[in-house]
Amino acid sequence: MTREAIRHTIALRQYAAAAAVELPIPPAVMARMVALMDDPKRDAYKIAEVVEVDPGLGADSLRIANSAAFAFRNPVTSIRQAVVALGERLMRELIARRMRAILGRPELPGYEMLNEGLWRHSIRCAAAAARLSSRTAVSPGIAYTAGLMADIGKLALAQPLRERWDEVRARLEADADCAFDVLEDELLGADHAEIGAEMIRRWTLPPAIVAAVAHHHHPSAAPAKHRAIANVIHVADLVAMQIGVAAGSDGLWYRSDERAIAALEITPAIVEGLMCDVESDVAHLEELLSDPSA
Repeated sequence: MTREAIRHTIALRQYAAAAAVELPIPPAVMARMVALMDDPKRDAYKIAEVVEVDPGLGADSLRIANSAAFAFRNPVTSIRQAVVALGERLMRELIARRMRAILGRPELPGYEMLNEGLWRHSIRCAAAAARLSSRTAVSPGIAYTAGLMADIGKLALAQPLRERWDEVRARLEADADCAFDVLEDELLGADHAEIGAEMIRRWTLPPAIVAAVAHHHHPSAAPAKHRAIANVIHVADLVAMQIGVAAGSDGLWYRSDERAIAALEITPAIVEGLMCDVESDVAHLEELLSDPSA
């Protein structure tokens, strides 16, 4: 390993450790939920067994299933009923609900994100990823989870970037082709995608999600077996940025990977339709999260 590579690895681990972000779902439970979303043979009983391990998740399941957002004719009184009624979608809603505790920071200095900007971008990336997964063999639940966590590394770099913002601005003004993740690496020794992947790796989540987060700005560099999900998260992130609801100062400073776009056979018309679908999905989630009964 070269001296530069050693410095890079040290920086990566230091930033990931300094972020001090704890997964809001017990890691073993989260890992099992994600594994089930990727298992075509899963059934309601297996899902319920996992959810029941954590009393908080069990209570959340019942609140979600009985919320006005779903409006079932009869009350849902058991976790297994909730799982049968909502299936994989329940796990997605549970993960999103808990991840808001991490991603829903009022502001993110260094990226100039305000009003829970990271959360609002992340849920759009997740929704887009779930829909784009149909163009691959990637399961919607795995894609959704990876999309939700794609930018979690920004939590670690927000303050260091803020402290060097004059340098960041000068570089962006001097070089119209500058990529923000490259700038992060040059100034701070690592970029937010790599740091996010290291944080997720420490949570023992599946390698596919780790790889998707690590390579979501450069999916063609992902290992072949994880390239499909990396392509999905790359395009989902671009779609979320194009929607522009929560674009930070870095929003327009990333390069698109044409090979990823071609692999998913994305056209302008598809992007336009996807943006509408994503906003509909997000509106449903926001209704669910704002429902006091949920």
